[in-house]
Amino acid sequence: MSEYELEKDTILSKISRYELVRGKDAEKIFIDIHHILSDENKGVFVAVPNNSLQSAKQNYIMSGTSEDEVLRLCLESIKGVENRDILNSKENKS
Repeated sequence: MSEYELEKDTILSKISRYELVRGKDAEKIFIDIHHILSDENKGVFVAVPNNSLQSAKQNYIMSGTSEDEVLRLCLESIKGVENRDILNSKENKS
């Protein structure tokens, strides 16, 4: 992939989205995989669980060298954890 002319301190990423529906109440959570295309983290993949309005707490955000790797790490980290405990709440950002 070619280089992009971007302003200083700008990050460009390509995003893949996964939807995880779980539990008897069919609660949804998305996992966005960011493939960093610019800056010093070029080539890194980052998995970010979210519900479109709220992003995950830092300890559920995974990084690695491939989409498959970070997806597996993310799924492992959220297994058995309720969605409300994964996401940053508006009242208590952590």
